[in-house]
Amino acid sequence: MSVTFRNASYHKKVTWGKRTVKEGECAAVWNLSGEYRVVQGPKREWLFCSRVRFMDRHVADEHQYLVVQYTDGRKEHLRGPISLFEDPVRYQSIRVENAVKVDAFEVIVVYTEDAKGSVDRTIVKGPTVFIPTTNQWIHTFSWHGNPNSTKTDGAKQPGMLNFTKLRTIPDQFYYCVNDVRTADDALLSVNVMIFFQLENLEKMLDSTHDPIGDFVNAVSADLMNHGAQHSYEDFIQNGHKLSEITAYPVLTQRAESVGYQINKVVYRGYTSTNQLQSMQDAAIKSRTTRRLAAEEQTQQQELLDMELKRTMARLEQEHSQAAEEKSHQLQLDELEHKQKLKQQQEAHNEKLKQKQDETNLELAMIQKRNEVQTAFLNNLKAQGVDLTKYLCAQNNPVPEKVIQVVSEGNNFPRGLGLNV
Repeated sequence: MSVTFRNASYHKKVTWGKRTVKEGECAAVWNLSGEYRVVQGPKREWLFCSRVRFMDRHVADEHQYLVVQYTDGRKEHLRGPISLFEDPVRYQSIRVENAVKVDAFEVIVVYTEDAKGSVDRTIVKGPTVFIPTTNQWIHTFSWHGNPNSTKTDGAKQPGMLNFTKLRTIPDQFYYCVNDVRTADDALLSVNVMIFFQLENLEKMLDSTHDPIGDFVNAVSADLMNHGAQHSYEDFIQNGHKLSEITAYPVLTQRAESVGYQINKVVYRGYTSTNQLQSMQDAAIKSRTTRRLAAEEQTQQQELLDMELKRTMARLEQEHSQAAEEKSHQLQLDELEHKQKLKQQQEAHNEKLKQKQDETNLELAMIQKRNEVQTAFLNNLKAQGVDLTKYLCAQNNPVPEKVIQVVSEGNNFPRGLGLNV
């Protein structure tokens, strides 16, 4: 007995014999009269002029479900975990489908048809695992998208982005607006990056079927208007203004009308025709050469200025040092002069003191002589000596001659004596 489970590809006619249906297998048997019965293993079945066909087994786990199409036209969705043999008499088909896993930042749009044929729309928000019923289907979005998802060249084509789960978090996309003509007829391709966020899902579903297509058309209109109002040089010089949201009035108005908000638009540069680009490259090279030459001249001038400043600073420092040395020398000379004056003053004071001492000594000696003389005179006086005559005799020497004149009249003194 084979260990392989047989499926619907096993279809045999048995004239006489037996068939063993293993556990895990199920077979449909038709007899000669066309009567039908189901044999589910484990079982051994004797057959006579019969046809036997094994059934496919379909298994769905907890994140899957079985779509069962009955032969009478009914349809049923059976949520897993479940396994079911595809009975060819009861079922037209059975297939396994994955449940829709919706993350916290995603939503899906579900349409439900009631018995009267009317359809209601429901928005299912994540996080959840959604399994539709037989009268429900999930809306498929078909938007402009990049033909090559690995590139960021900004090319967008209709219907290239197909999905069922819509993200509600902020998102962005690249886009290149071709054939932007400036005021002086230069053709440019402008690259931008658009940041957007869904604000009102119901409004978006009622207003548009492709918001990315609306954004593409709106930003193209804004850039066309901007290019028509500026020359090529102005466009290049004012390129930074294309990163301001105010430069895209059509885009912001259209986004608001379909339930979206444009958070930011980033200008990513431009490309032009080969001829224009060559001219621009030559102009850039010329400007760069002139700028580098100017910068080199500026650097040389700055170097000379720096050398001059350093020379002046060095001279000023030397002058300051010389002035400090001169001031220090003057201070030393002043101190030396003061020291000399002090020494001279001290020597003069010493001489004055010495002279004073000599004078005092001389005065003391004179006083001592005077005291001795006074004592001698007092002694003489005590002995009865006429001090006047004594002093006159001491102070007047004895004359050699005496001349005496005698007057005879009254006009002259009677006698006048001269010592010669």
